[in-house]
Amino acid sequence: MNSASCSRSHGFTLLELLVVVVIIGLLVGYVAPRYFGQVGKSEVTTAKAQIDALEKA
Repeated sequence: MNSASCSRSHGFTLLELLVVVVIIGLLVGYVAPRYFGQVGKSEVTTAKAQIDALEKA
């Protein structure tokens, strides 16, 4: 192997890294709102349970 082909075979190109970053960004953009929506619902459910417990006390 000569030095030119050896140096090209290691590492990632900028384009490959950008594609991975875009894919991760799309996944985060899709998953994050659903996750945080569920967190909000669980907080509301917890608050309602605490209010019910205080009313019974």
